[in-house]
Amino acid sequence: WQRRQVRAPCVAHRRPAPKAPRTPPSLSRCKRPPNAAATAVSSLPAWMIATSLDNFYLSDEALQSSPTRRAGVDEETEFRLTVFGCELIQEGTVLLKATQAVACTGQVLLHRFYAKKSMTAFDMKRVAATAVFLACKLEENPRKLRDVINVFHRMARRREHKLIDHLEYFSKRYEDVRQDLIRTERHMLREFGFCVHAEHPHKFVLNYLRMMEQPNELMQCAWSLVNDSLRTSLCLRFTADAVAVACIFLAARTLGVALPEEPPWYELFDVKLEDIEVMCESILALYAMLPPGGGCRAEYIAVGKFDETGTNAAAGAGSGAGAGAG
Repeated sequence: WQRRQVRAPCVAHRRPAPKAPRTPPSLSRCKRPPNAAATAVSSLPAWMIATSLDNFYLSDEALQSSPTRRAGVDEETEFRLTVFGCELIQEGTVLLKATQAVACTGQVLLHRFYAKKSMTAFDMKRVAATAVFLACKLEENPRKLRDVINVFHRMARRREHKLIDHLEYFSKRYEDVRQDLIRTERHMLREFGFCVHAEHPHKFVLNYLRMMEQPNELMQCAWSLVNDSLRTSLCLRFTADAVAVACIFLAARTLGVALPEEPPWYELFDVKLEDIEVMCESILALYAMLPPGGGCRAEYIAVGKFDETGTNAAAGAGSGAGAGAG
């Protein structure tokens, strides 16, 4: 019995040594030389790696000759209609109970789209709804297409002082609106080259003011200015960190808060005083048109012949066919 107990572990409990994992033949045969650029980037610390996704900035000359201007729309009408679309996005985001990041991204997408397409060819109300629908996906806060359509339909009826009717889900009218919104989303993605990255100034405002140890009142005022700056074309002309510096500058002047001047505090963030003045003028021009807190809202201005679905009556057939083919 003792012999069996001693021999048993040697035979019955002996386990084979684990084998090393083998590399698949398809990978071992196709050895490629390492990429020098990728190796150089991977060797850098994480905070030193920069991306090249922010390639949506335009010059003032390009904005002056936008597709809408070339279509015969004057500067003031274009500006007022853009503010109207941004207000729709902000209000629609609140009614959809989405995050503020959705509203910010949606407004940036609207500015970028009309930098490439004319307002006479794409209805502002439809593009605003599409921008919110796409921004909800990008910010990982998705909403149903049916909810987006119903919210923007009710907002449009209320702004036009009309009776708010119910948009039947199985009606032809609802289906036309749904198809047009999907078609507009395809147009937007195609114009963006499916690159929809958007960086907002809000995080820079928080970091910069905490770095300078400024009061919360200044932070709140600068935060409000950043939200209002998204209604202007600053997101197409300047980087997000530069816009944040301009909003801090304007908020400090509004509240009478003294910031370091020797050396100037904005030089720490590599922003020129000339650019700050240009950005502040753009924000003040917005307030001159629509005073904050005055209850004034931008109104819709018809610059093209659109039907109830937002399709251009003159070019609807051609654009619809092109979108479907795309």
